[in-house]
Amino acid sequence: MYIYFQKLYNQFLNWLLALPLWLDLLLLSVLAGVFYHFVRTILPWFSNTLIPLIQSLSSSFKKVFRQNKDFISLKEKNPRLFSFIYARLDTSHFSGLSLTFFLLIFLYIVALFGGVIEDLITRDSIVKIDQIVNQWSVSKRTYFFNNFFWALTQLGSIQVITFLVAFFTLFLYFSNRYYYLLGLYIGIIGSLILTFAGKYAFARERPSDALYHESLFSFPSGHATIAVSFFGFVLYTFFRENPNLNIKLNLFFTALILIFLIGISRIYLGVHYLSDVWAGYLVGAMWLVIGVALSEYQKSSQKVQKLDLKKDYLLTSLIGAAASIFYIMYLFWHPLKSAPF
Repeated sequence: MYIYFQKLYNQFLNWLLALPLWLDLLLLSVLAGVFYHFVRTILPWFSNTLIPLIQSLSSSFKKVFRQNKDFISLKEKNPRLFSFIYARLDTSHFSGLSLTFFLLIFLYIVALFGGVIEDLITRDSIVKIDQIVNQWSVSKRTYFFNNFFWALTQLGSIQVITFLVAFFTLFLYFSNRYYYLLGLYIGIIGSLILTFAGKYAFARERPSDALYHESLFSFPSGHATIAVSFFGFVLYTFFRENPNLNIKLNLFFTALILIFLIGISRIYLGVHYLSDVWAGYLVGAMWLVIGVALSEYQKSSQKVQKLDLKKDYLLTSLIGAAASIFYIMYLFWHPLKSAPF
């Protein structure tokens, strides 16, 4: 039975890889649209029904345990253990449940990153997948997609990111959101340092059939790293401050698609393998967690007001327009000079 399903999976994968790139992207768009509609449908039920139900059940369980004689006896015999558990689950301050949550996420991402490194060193199946995906990307190149993904990949370049960070800093400064700045800078600087360290530590050569030359090593992808650490932090900022669930959902999917396309652009252009991009996502996620945790800590120690997007519409529009103009001008002055197809 396993062999049969494995054969079906391989046939489906071969069929999918044989499709034109525009059709692959169309299928992904349809799937993303269906998933978006599904999430938007269940989101009100989740927030209005499921979460209150979980909170009610949690409160009931707490009352039952507090009155249970065996639990009381166990608590009296192990006061330090229960004090530690209560401290980790305390919701009244950042060092309680919030810090525990961030730490668990961080350790999980580190474990995933360690698995990628292990596969890379042992040349496990992920390396074979890298070669298959690389050959697929080369076979799908066209003039239109060469320039399309070249434009997308510039959103993760150090030149464009530097200006985008500057524009976002201006937005945070003039909207009096200073408590986000430290987390933003720590996340970006930390992700860049770890990425450069990884490139020289593993010294993995880039694919030989890239559309243009990159001077540094391949693993992990710096563009994928910065896409997660920067655009993920921008998403967190607006997501955290805006109470509207539909706006939060739209922002989440927009950022997710953008980060995904930047990663895909690195594979399509032939400057990275799939595992490079995946590792870059994980490195960016590590430092995103650290940056968000720092921001949450700063927010918890001072009184803040909610971000009113309507009130700050002019500021958002001006800075967004300036960033867009800069990006368009950058693309105009830095076209893809080598675009075979």
